[in-house]
Amino acid sequence: MTHPATTPPTTVPSNGVAPALLTGVAAGVILGILTQIGQGALPDDAASLLANSGGAWLVAAFVVGALMSSAGRAATAGAATLVAASFTYYEAVDLFEQVSSGPRGALIWSAAGVVAGPVFGAAGFWARHSPRGRPAAVALVGGVLVAEAMHLLWWVGVDTLRGVAAVELAIGAVVLAWALRLAGARRAPEVLGVAAAAWVAARLGTEAVDLVFSRV
Repeated sequence: MTHPATTPPTTVPSNGVAPALLTGVAAGVILGILTQIGQGALPDDAASLLANSGGAWLVAAFVVGALMSSAGRAATAGAATLVAASFTYYEAVDLFEQVSSGPRGALIWSAAGVVAGPVFGAAGFWARHSPRGRPAAVALVGGVLVAEAMHLLWWVGVDTLRGVAAVELAIGAVVLAWALRLAGARRAPEVLGVAAAAWVAARLGTEAVDLVFSRV
């Protein structure tokens, strides 16, 4: 007796929006608190910046997205992570440093998180569950890390930050090299295109957030 051939599912079953939201919020709360603690605990300005890196927060959304069971839930969890981290960070500042920061910073960063969180959350899902989508998803992370490092090296121009920027640039380059290895020579232009688009988006996003902070 023979059994009919079966085709593996092309998508991972969904686990619902509510668990994705709860996971993202929980991760964001932890991220926000650790960011504030890290800023106070690390020994100097350059090291403290690592605790408040936009690239690090996006990587957190990417990791949370990788834990989800569908791209839609991953996008939801990514956004929830960054929004919760924004509000938690400023609440932690108020609590631990006994200062009133007001809602402005949390609202601005939350708005940025609503835009970037779904992208990086979904990228985390594809990096884990889609061999074809994995190189581009990894390249997205590498492009953002390189963009943030270059911003610190050339646009901010603060000597004490150059060391941490160089470390972040090296990490970003390693991530991009990994993406290229995953893609192979045939798909290398596609991966480089994703990395370049991520670089441009990160630069524009940084300028937009700086502009909003200066005007609001």
